[in-house]
Amino acid sequence: MAQQETRFKRRYSIFLVLCLLLIVLVVVPLLSYAWKAISTSRDYIEESLRERQMKTAIPAALHIQTLIGGYGRHLYGLCGAFEIYANEADYRKEYEGLLERNILARWATEDTLLIQYLGTEGTQFSVAGNGVSGPEKAQLEAFLVPLGRAAIKADAPQNSGVFFVHTGALKNMSVPAIALCMPLHSKGACVAALSAVYVLEAVQDSLVQYSREFTLFVTDDKGNLIFHSDANLQGKPLDLSEDPMVQRVLASGSYPTSTTNYSVTRREGKHTYTVLVTCAPIGDYRWLLFSYVDREKFFAPVLELRRQSMIWISFSIFTALIIGIVLARLITKPLSDLTSVSHELAKGHFDRRADIRIHNEIGELGSAFNLMADEI
Repeated sequence: MAQQETRFKRRYSIFLVLCLLLIVLVVVPLLSYAWKAISTSRDYIEESLRERQMKTAIPAALHIQTLIGGYGRHLYGLCGAFEIYANEADYRKEYEGLLERNILARWATEDTLLIQYLGTEGTQFSVAGNGVSGPEKAQLEAFLVPLGRAAIKADAPQNSGVFFVHTGALKNMSVPAIALCMPLHSKGACVAALSAVYVLEAVQDSLVQYSREFTLFVTDDKGNLIFHSDANLQGKPLDLSEDPMVQRVLASGSYPTSTTNYSVTRREGKHTYTVLVTCAPIGDYRWLLFSYVDREKFFAPVLELRRQSMIWISFSIFTALIIGIVLARLITKPLSDLTSVSHELAKGHFDRRADIRIHNEIGELGSAFNLMADEI
């Protein structure tokens, strides 16, 4: 029994050495290279995502700022129509003439819910957009009057910030809107104010267009949601100040002046994941545009590649071990038998011969050994 154990150890000692060399010289470098390639791919994907996020967030923020600025330019153009008569002796009569000629209605666009003229003496004239009912018009007028008075008092443009409106014209959907107000002057003095309420659907639609690859949303500088590319979150005045993405920016205590990239960890139930975030300021209105994406969704192909690599490498090692065992048996068994016969001959059993029937170098060695035994 002890002799058989010794023969077994001898038979497989070469195989074990070969396996160790295979692991050290082939498997370890292969695994190291595969892991390095996968890590490089992850880094490249993340860097590429960062770059694409920047190229999405910055143009989106500029586009939103341009669209909002367009509403201001629209109202400023109306002010210009009035101030043509600003130096007239009886400018009030000229202003009233413009109102009687229905200039407010002609100036209204599809995005306009209401345009209002408010004079310092209390004159008030309003025109509602298509589909706005009488009660809805009255509510909007009551909302604009304080804004107009503030513009007259400060002799400076005013805006309400974004708020959400529900009107029949909007199919009773909650839609973001903004009220703008500009003072009118005559001979250097503020004599009236023009105000308008604009629906910001164009801004909302533009955000959706930019969100083909990433999720985008806009908040004010306190974290209140204004726009969102997700239809399920549009028109909902949510407080996102506790969201890790928004909280990261608000925690600095100052309004950012440039676009920044960072990562945050989010938790949904028991699922924890990392998102890549880009925050771009919309400086004229102190808004913040956020673009984010779940990093693991983009890493999924790399992770799948790593999983498949592990499976194939494990399968290859297992197959190599099986083949190695078979080859080791084919190579070492004849040598082990030859060694055993030589020991028998040394003990005086001269009738023993090596039974090696393979036709290779080992077979030739066995034949030479048997010839030597015959000579002895």
